[in-house]
This record gives sequence, structure tokens and C-alpha cells, in this order.
Amino acid sequence: MHVPPAYAPAPARLRAWIVAHPFAQVVTSGPAGPLATATPLVFETDDPGETRLVGHIARRNPQAATLAGPALAIFSGPDAYVSPRSYLGKPDLPTWNYVAVQARGPLTPLDDVADARAVLARAIHVMERRRRDPWSMAEADPARVAALSPHIRAFRLRIERVEGAMKLSQTKPPGERTNVIAALAADGAAEVAALMREEA
Repeated sequence: MHVPPAYAPAPARLRAWIVAHPFAQVVTSGPAGPLATATPLVFETDDPGETRLVGHIARRNPQAATLAGPALAIFSGPDAYVSPRSYLGKPDLPTWNYVAVQARGPLTPLDDVADARAVLARAIHVMERRRRDPWSMAEADPARVAALSPHIRAFRLRIERVEGAMKLSQTKPPGERTNVIAALAADGAAEVAALMREEA
């Protein structure tokens, strides 16, 4: 991933981004070329040094046969077009502000039924724990879980390298950043504008 130094966040920020935005494109390679599936990935444990992500896809998905070997997980954040009209100073060219994080490493399929259910339970726990009344897989109909479990293929991705870019007009003077924030907010790109305010 090409990341200019001005846009490179600290490693802790990359991990926090994955935790906060777990929906990823998982990319593997098959006989016909690259394959990608959108699916949530969560850290296998809450250990701050955890380097393993777990997830699952439908077993009938052709990509399920490629869940072994090198893989890339792409976590995308909000993005927005920045018009030259956003700047009050010297004329500039159009650009794009965005957040993107990539995690690379080997994938291992988890075909044991108990492992697959553990992955589902972990994902549910992570997604539900912010809710006032969290739901757990223990509340699900056991027959329903047993019927659906064979139709998924769970996997583990061990992160060997994580990279990311937060391109939020960091190279612009503070006054121009303020102008861009206002322009993005007016254009309906509130998430990117909010991130720019945080970075400021």
C-alpha cells in the first residue's frame, strides 16, 4: 500500500480503526485470479497485542475454496471528493480525502464445527457488547444454529503487516483545512468533516 508519510497514522490508530470498522473486503487468489468478499472481521481476543482476525463466508461462495494461503483484508472508512472550490487561497486541483487500512497475512480455514461456532460467537459478542441489552448466540435456537453451521466456512487471518492511510488534507494550512471541513459538511460528507476536525 502506498502511504505518503503525511498520511500515515500510528500503528495503534490502525488497530483501533479495524476494531471500530470491522467490515472488510477479504481478497484471496483462485485459479481464475483474485476473489473478494465483504464480511466482518474481528480480533480473535481482546488482547491489545492480538494479531489474529477471524471471520466467515458462505461455504457456497466460490472464494470459500481459496481460504488458505496469502490474503489481504481491506477496511475502508468514509471518503469524499474535495473540490478546488473548497480552497480560498491559491488555486488547487481536485483530490479525495479518505481512510483505508489493509491487513496482510496467511489465511487458515477453520473447518471444525466447534471452531466455526466459536468464530460466530466471538463476532456476535464483539458486535453486541456496545448495546444496552446484548444478545448472545446462547439465545439462538440450537436446531437453527446446527442447521446453518455447515453452510459457512470460518477462517483465521494472522496479520503479518498492517498499513493504512488517513488522507485528510494534512498538508494544507490550518485555514484551508477549516474551509475544506465546512465545504465537506455542506456537501453531505459529514463523516469525513468530523474526522478532519478530530485530526486538527
